[in-house]
Amino acid sequence: FTDYYDNPDLGPDRAVLLVGRDGIVRARRFQRESEVGQNLGKSPMFTLIDRAPSGQYVVTGVIDSQRRFVSYRALPDFPLIVAVSDLTSTALAPFRRRAAEFRLSALFFTLFVAIFCLVLFRAERRTRRDNASLTAELTERRKAEEALKESRSLFSAFLDHIPAVVFVQDLEGRIQYSNQAYKDL
Repeated sequence: FTDYYDNPDLGPDRAVLLVGRDGIVRARRFQRESEVGQNLGKSPMFTLIDRAPSGQYVVTGVIDSQRRFVSYRALPDFPLIVAVSDLTSTALAPFRRRAAEFRLSALFFTLFVAIFCLVLFRAERRTRRDNASLTAELTERRKAEEALKESRSLFSAFLDHIPAVVFVQDLEGRIQYSNQAYKDL
């Protein structure tokens, strides 16, 4: 860090402040051509800094070919860029775990709803079948009641035309039915 400011030979090129996970802070001056022969002026960070002093991007590492999230900020009062990066797999691990939990929860909920719908469908089918059976039974009962009423009416008409006295009495002596001859008597 102090090398950059104390050494006038480093010139006006940019420096990057690197902070590792171990807490070690390093400042590094980058010239337009690095020691490994890459033109760092065309790197994503330097290209983006020309458009915005802070931002983020995803990059694939040249050395290890792993994808990383990089966030950067150019310090306005210093010729420094602060950059923080993390592997996308590490950064997204909690979200992927939560997504897996949500998918599992959604699967269980979907199964619950499907089973519930199946139970309701079967209950509705059983209810329709029972209703059809009850409707048929009610229809038969109405027919039987109408037939009984018609039979009573015919029997009553028959007994009313007999010249003999006819009556029906219960065990307590009350008259339940009598024909016209009984009423005339």
